[in-house]
Amino acid sequence: MRSAIRKVVLLLIVVVVIAGILYFFFIPSRTGTTPPKTWFLSRTVPISKILQDPREYEGKVVIVAGDVTKSLSIVGWGVYRVADTTGEIPVLTKAGCPARGAHVKVRGHIRSAFTVGDYSGAVIIEEPSHKH
Repeated sequence: MRSAIRKVVLLLIVVVVIAGILYFFFIPSRTGTTPPKTWFLSRTVPISKILQDPREYEGKVVIVAGDVTKSLSIVGWGVYRVADTTGEIPVLTKAGCPARGAHVKVRGHIRSAFTVGDYSGAVIIEEPSHKH
């Protein structure tokens, strides 16, 4: 009986995580973003450049800066979306997620998430201790 309950709970967690990730990829934020503060501008890459050709950045370390538009955290793992004035990209993290509206500077590796026709999706895998 306990084993069955554990399996159901684990299945629910997996479903919630997958649903959250799909939500972040396919439903962009409807709120406007404010330009990042000037201290964010050092060595950052505009999100639109990453999204235009994710393969060019595949596996490379980049720094993006902007506002958190959405966040989802479960048991220390999380996914959140960062928007600058050029676009919006999901960030996967092993640390907790920042609050919606927070100004962040994120350093991480780019991974192509999927390609459907001419549309490619990318995600940043955040490096530990690089959220400012």
